Amino acid sequence: MGASRPETHHVLITANSEYHVTDGVCIAVRDHRSGEWRPSHCAVGGRIVGTLRGSMQGIHPVDASTPTTGDRVIFSTDVVTSPVRSLRTEGPEAFDSYPTLGAA
Repeated sequence: MGASRPETHHVLITANSEYHVTDGVCIAVRDHRSGEWRPSHCAVGGRIVGTLRGSMQGIHPVDASTPTTGDRVIFSTDVVTSPVRSLRTEGPEAFDSYPTLGAA
């Protein structure tokens, strides 16, 4: 078969998009409203380099490889997301639905 797939990966859900992340790298982005994959999104291929976390004192950078709800994610491709609304973990079967990774 093809290259080995990780057992799990994370989906970071923001107001407008779902960022699918494996080993800290964004492998796919899907638009919430249309449900369409966005293979040319600037975050695809970017590594999470940190997050911005809000508090009563303002927004502060955090060196976090696994964001939490409320964080804005910073990718190495100069993308900063809106706050993460929720997170979920998916198994390897999810890879079959990705436009560039799934089985043809």
